[in-house]
Amino acid sequence: MGSDRGGRGTAGGRLITFARMRTPYEHLLAMAEHELALADAGRWEELPAAMDERIRATASLPATPPRPARDVLVRLAQVQRQLDARLRVARSLAGNELAALRRGRGAVRGYQGGGPLDSGSVYSTA
Repeated sequence: MGSDRGGRGTAGGRLITFARMRTPYEHLLAMAEHELALADAGRWEELPAAMDERIRATASLPATPPRPARDVLVRLAQVQRQLDARLRVARSLAGNELAALRRGRGAVRGYQGGGPLDSGSVYSTA
């Protein structure tokens, strides 16, 4: 009637389309693509859980993948490189924001007191 690799079959004269089943490696690729979509959408808080799920799924695979998984694993490596690049950019931007906050905090301290404008200044209300 049909196969688990996708295609069409008939049952009682009706045309049936079979969904192709994913291999574990295709499932990993889908998970990595989901992580990349999360990063692209700026949904950083959801990323650690998604990454942990993929790590757990990877742990259940054999140490040496079967030959037919090669193309999927090549694509998985490409997606992983894209994800790594997004993470590097996000980390850099976060570092820049933290540096700006530190600079701003130093400027605020300058206005808090203890400086030359505290006593006898034209700004003093004493």
